[in-house]
Amino acid sequence: FAQGPMRGSVFLRLFAYTRPYRRLFVANLFLTVLATASTLLGPKLVQVGIDRYLEPALLRGSGAADAALRGVGLVSVIYLVNLLAGWGLSVWQVRSSIRIGQGAMNDLRLAVFEHIQQLSLNYFDRTHQGRIIARADSDVDALDRVLTWGASQALSSLITLVGVVIVLIRYDLRLFLAVGVVLPPLVGSFTADQTQHAFWYGVVTFAFGIANFFGSPILGALSDHYGRRPVLLLGFTGLALSFFVTGLATAL
Repeated sequence: FAQGPMRGSVFLRLFAYTRPYRRLFVANLFLTVLATASTLLGPKLVQVGIDRYLEPALLRGSGAADAALRGVGLVSVIYLVNLLAGWGLSVWQVRSSIRIGQGAMNDLRLAVFEHIQQLSLNYFDRTHQGRIIARADSDVDALDRVLTWGASQALSSLITLVGVVIVLIRYDLRLFLAVGVVLPPLVGSFTADQTQHAFWYGVVTFAFGIANFFGSPILGALSDHYGRRPVLLLGFTGLALSFFVTGLATAL
């Protein structure tokens, strides 16, 4: 299962473990919608404050300063209320997601353990113990993120994408067309063959481990000689440069 892509039938079997928490699941999706809407409302309030109050005050001069100040103050209060509401919604959304995910994971682990208990002794003679442990432990743990955050993150991303598209179209159609140019390549990168992606991810992970193996003693010796602070600053600088170089990459 962990060596291949997730099929639709497997996803439906996993989703079945969330049925005992369906009411909480629906509440979680509702909280996700509200929290995402609150996030999208923030930039809109900033736009209202600038376009409706600050810009007219700059054009009309000091005569409109009092009205602009009152307007900006009102928008700021609404922004603060929206910020606090979004924070509260996010807290409850995260708590419900964790409760659903951990409950479903507990049920899944019990089902896996019961299934292993029912297997014949011949199966344990034919199968390596490490593989059984990996399937029952590591592979199940890999599903934690899917069961805990999968549905809420997918819904949040969809609502955010639709909301940003609507805002951009209403604000400036030419700006939307300029930004939308990057969407087809992004969609293509997600629907393309993932084999090469997995290979190069493994290469990068292996290279990171090798660099740690050889670099840690060297950095430790430098830390003993020059102190921890210069070595930490050097490490953070190298990390920033590596992210910068990675951002300049044009291919995988």
